[in-house]
Amino acid sequence: MLGEIIRRLGYVPHGALPAGRTNNSVMPDAAKTTLYILPGSEAERSTARVLAADIARAYTLAQCVPSFGIAGGADLIAGTAPGVLQ
Repeated sequence: MLGEIIRRLGYVPHGALPAGRTNNSVMPDAAKTTLYILPGSEAERSTARVLAADIARAYTLAQCVPSFGIAGGADLIAGTAPGVLQ
């Protein structure tokens, strides 16, 4: 139901993730979450150069969950974080 509402708002499952789902459980959901992006957004344009693990970490950081010294979520999504393949 929530996924349908999100799609009606124009979002699509993240193209760099299988069916938009993270490969591993992410916090704070403690589940393999489906992540959505807006078509034409920077997140969509940078999909080819961002690893699935980086996307999951960026999501966790965006939820204000402490992490282990990795770059901020916006940097990972934009592909500008150290270590992100460009």
